[in-house]
Amino acid sequence: MNRIFLYLMKNLYKKLDSKLTGEENICRDCYKCCTAAARQTVSSVEQAYIKKYLQEQNLPLTLMEDYEKFLNDRQNLYDKSAHNILCPFYDRDKKHCFIYSVRPYSCRIYGNFSISDNDLPGKCVYKKTTAIYNEKDLFKTVPYSEDYASIAAAYKIYIKYIAWWGKIFYKI
Repeated sequence: MNRIFLYLMKNLYKKLDSKLTGEENICRDCYKCCTAAARQTVSSVEQAYIKKYLQEQNLPLTLMEDYEKFLNDRQNLYDKSAHNILCPFYDRDKKHCFIYSVRPYSCRIYGNFSISDNDLPGKCVYKKTTAIYNEKDLFKTVPYSEDYASIAAAYKIYIKYIAWWGKIFYKI
């Protein structure tokens, strides 16, 4: 992963975490937001960031493959059987996400902000305090969402640019 994007993601997450309330692992036994029922999305820059973290921690990269499968399985929110699929980064025994420090943006804001009150489980600790937003108000409501969108878009362009240059040099 390019060092500039690594810096941008670290800085964004640091700023975002300082804005959000709540303690780490406040949910304890509930892990509903770590299942396919949650509406989180994960950008390609976040996937690269997580992959780099796995490498640094000497964790098996097969976890990234499992995570990508989890994200693909989760695309069909109407398939009720997919709602019980647990994120491969959630450790059920320890009741903790083992990539917590590099968890995606959508995981960080989940509970604090939501598109619908129905997204949160009935006994969610955030149920009474979550800020509901609609997509047109996302940038006004959710902290640093515009920054996040810009970084994610720039990374996509960067990847396409690298691929384009690779094709040119491959032909030479």
